[in-house]
Amino acid sequence: MSTVVRPLAGRQAFVFADIYTRDAGGGSACNRFVGTVRVIQRGRVWRYQPGAAGDTFDRRTVPRSNRNCRRLFS
Repeated sequence: MSTVVRPLAGRQAFVFADIYTRDAGGGSACNRFVGTVRVIQRGRVWRYQPGAAGDTFDRRTVPRSNRNCRRLFS
């Protein structure tokens, strides 16, 4: 779930994101992406702006036994 941290001018905002994913291909690892990211509104859709100033999004590998990863590997 993401929450608006700070609205910006020009249909932009910083949001906090906490996302769990599997690796592509073999999918043997569980990754957690967590931090603040900039999003830009295009029409009715909000899009992630990778590498924007103020972006603190960070990837960490976490154990598959983590309760947030288990459903990704069921």
